[in-house]
Amino acid sequence: MFEVIGLTVTSGVIYQTICERPDWGVAQLAEHLGLPETRVRADLDRLAELHLLTFDPQAGSIEVVDPGIGLRSLLLRRETDLINRQRELDGARAAINNLASELSHKETGDSEHLDSLVAVRARLRELAASVRESCWSMLPGGPQSADALGASRPLDKDALDRGVSLRTIYQSSCRNDAATRAYVEWLTSHGGENRTLPTLPLPLVIVDEKLALVPIDVDESQRGATVLNSPGAVAVARVLFELLWEMATPWGEHRHDADGLTVQERELLRLLSNGMTDEAAGRALSISLRSVRRLAAGLMVKLNARSRFEAGVRAAQNEWL
Repeated sequence: MFEVIGLTVTSGVIYQTICERPDWGVAQLAEHLGLPETRVRADLDRLAELHLLTFDPQAGSIEVVDPGIGLRSLLLRRETDLINRQRELDGARAAINNLASELSHKETGDSEHLDSLVAVRARLRELAASVRESCWSMLPGGPQSADALGASRPLDKDALDRGVSLRTIYQSSCRNDAATRAYVEWLTSHGGENRTLPTLPLPLVIVDEKLALVPIDVDESQRGATVLNSPGAVAVARVLFELLWEMATPWGEHRHDADGLTVQERELLRLLSNGMTDEAAGRALSISLRSVRRLAAGLMVKLNARSRFEAGVRAAQNEWL
């Protein structure tokens, strides 16, 4: 219950126990919960930082703030975070529109056209060898093949060994792919940073914040790509990536919002409410039809609905849409 407002499972249990037994001290809490006192003290410090209680480490005294005040205040902060994230998403949409406009008005000499996937892959290998500071990537379309991941490994290892910052945003569906999980875990262990979002607007690679590679046609990536060199176009691509990076979930985390929904569930709810079929929603999320229906069934359970129509009504009543 408390995870949705930013508490860990352990700190939530400690807080609930303190509310039930306000006369207990650190030693009694540790004994009752089977935790080391150092762990209990660390969680009490965190609860104090969140203004849910006051804790004097020296005296070991604990005083709970009225839960009706403390928890509501924390919930309000989480709701504010959601509003800010929505504003960031609006900014991302605007950035996508600006990028499209920049592409449509690009000048000769400010771009390089790659007319096939073979040419794109060759250019990416060149960029991987020449990158000096950073390489940021967005990879929509679900898991990559094991061969593609294997080919990327030595290039990424070489870049990381040279101190290059590697940041990658995958689609959330990649979390279910064993080969991608193994690759990301390896990449993270060598210093790479990886996050996920349910949907991504387009493939994108930004090298040293000076060059951006985008598809010629977002819907048909096999047609090739354009390498942008103009400062304006690269700046727009960089803003887009940074906005989506801030909204994305770090690979090792499974975030839930204030309504208890994962980002993937929230996105599926939005897609279905906009009239998408299960098949179309699955393509947007890069997940199977079976997974779409499993997620939809889970949403119905959370909404206590017996039909999708009723689920839609309840979602609207709960202001989930």
